[in-house]
Amino acid sequence: MTIAKYGRHWAIYDPAGNLVCLCVYRKGAREVAARLDAAETVGRKLYEAAAAYVATLPATSAAK
Repeated sequence: MTIAKYGRHWAIYDPAGNLVCLCVYRKGAREVAARLDAAETVGRKLYEAAAAYVATLPATSAAK
C-alpha cells in the first residue's frame, strides 16, 4: 500500500495504483494501510493452506 497526500487529505493506493480510501489524518492512513496489509497476509496464508489441503485429497474420477 502507498500513502500519498491528496489535497487536504491522505490517499491510500493499492500496488496497482488504484485508490483504496481517503483519510483525514496521516496517522489514520498509516493505520488503515497496516490493517489492509495484515488482512492481505492472512488471506494469502489461508489460501495457501487450503491449496495444500486440496492437494492431499484423493483424485476423484470423471463423470461416469
